Amino acid sequence: MEIHVGDAQAEAVRCAVENVERCIQSGDSAHAGESTQAGGSEQANESGTAVSGHVLDCLHGLPDTLRRSISVIAAVPPYVPETAADFLPHEALDFEPSSALFGGSDGLDLVRRLITESLDWLAPDGLLLIELGLGQVAGATGFAAEQGLEAQSHLGEDDQTVVLELRRGN
Repeated sequence: MEIHVGDAQAEAVRCAVENVERCIQSGDSAHAGESTQAGGSEQANESGTAVSGHVLDCLHGLPDTLRRSISVIAAVPPYVPETAADFLPHEALDFEPSSALFGGSDGLDLVRRLITESLDWLAPDGLLLIELGLGQVAGATGFAAEQGLEAQSHLGEDDQTVVLELRRGN
C-alpha cells in the first residue's frame, strides 16, 4: 500500500509523514492517516506500506505517476468564508496563517479547485472526501455535479462540519 500526504507547508508535510510512520509502526491503523516528510520523500516500513510526503499547491506537486490511480483523496481545505473571520477563536487567528483558514468569499475557492483537480488524479472508482461547513454543502455539491461527480454528505458530531463524499457518476 502507498500513502501520500501533502500540504502547502514543508514542515507540516514532514510532521505528517512522521506521524503516519509512527502509527503504522505501532500498529495503530485507526490513526495512520491523521497526519505525515517533505519534498516527495518515500519511506517503506516493515508492513510494506510506503509513506511519501509532498509539498503541494492544491494537488499540483503530486508525482505524475499517480495520475488517474489514486483510490482516496481526503482533504481539509481552508473553508472559512472571509466574512466569518470575526467568529473564529482568537487562537486560530493568532497562530494559523490566513491561507490555512480562509477559502474566499464563500469559503469554497479551494474546495472547487480540489474538486476540479481531483478528476485528473482519482482512479475511475476513486473517492474524494472533503471537510467543509454545513452551510456550504449545497454549493459544493452543485459544483461537483457540474463536474460529473455524485455526492453524499456525512454530518459531523458537532452538527456543523460535514464530510462530502464525491465519486464519478455512473
